[in-house]
Amino acid sequence: MGMGQVLFVKTRLNISIDAALASGLKRVARQRNTTVSALVEELLRTTMKAPDNRNIPFSLRWAGRFRPAPKDASDMRLCALFSKHRLG
Repeated sequence: MGMGQVLFVKTRLNISIDAALASGLKRVARQRNTTVSALVEELLRTTMKAPDNRNIPFSLRWAGRFRPAPKDASDMRLCALFSKHRLG
């Protein structure tokens, strides 16, 4: 092996998945001109890099992601909610 080259060691892993999912995965791999193994590896790498949100409270995960509905003067319930929560 030459200087600057990196050797990647692969490990064979057998998994069991739904037949329809396997079929779709093979189709996507063909469309992307890659292998099923490469797709699964990419998914696993992405999943491992993502932050673990399970320990973050729901309120913090969703804070700022929702906007109130436009105020409709004919909707008394909505007007009461706007007033109660000082939304306008």
